[in-house]
Amino acid sequence: MEHTLKTWPEQFQAIHDERKTFEIRKNDRKFAVGDRLVLREYCPTCDSYSGRVKNRRVTHIMTGPAFGLPDGYCIMSIYPFMTGPVTKDDKLRDWQRDVIENLRSFEPMEGEEVDLPTIELAIRHLKAMWEDAETDRKDCHDV
Repeated sequence: MEHTLKTWPEQFQAIHDERKTFEIRKNDRKFAVGDRLVLREYCPTCDSYSGRVKNRRVTHIMTGPAFGLPDGYCIMSIYPFMTGPVTKDDKLRDWQRDVIENLRSFEPMEGEEVDLPTIELAIRHLKAMWEDAETDRKDCHDV
């Protein structure tokens, strides 16, 4: 099951930086291992979304009441939404998914038009740049 959740900026940044690998939530959605969390950065003082999005998979869940966790709440271990060993292709797919999710939430300025083929071309260009950078790093280690 997929759950879209508001995530405050400080917590979102920690998830983005992969320093935060858990979520504590009221378990009113019956979260379960294997669920996909779509975490959308939300500014509570502005009452708006920033447009940044991260996808995470629930890998473990502990529900309260246990170890001081109140009844009706849960702690979820979360991991970038992929399975198995992380490869270069996995990182690229995760990066592409994040770019696409962020582009989907993009809202153009008034009078500005969004051209999907142009966006897809930009993604292909960024992918080629990323692959070139990976090759350059590999070449540096081979010397």
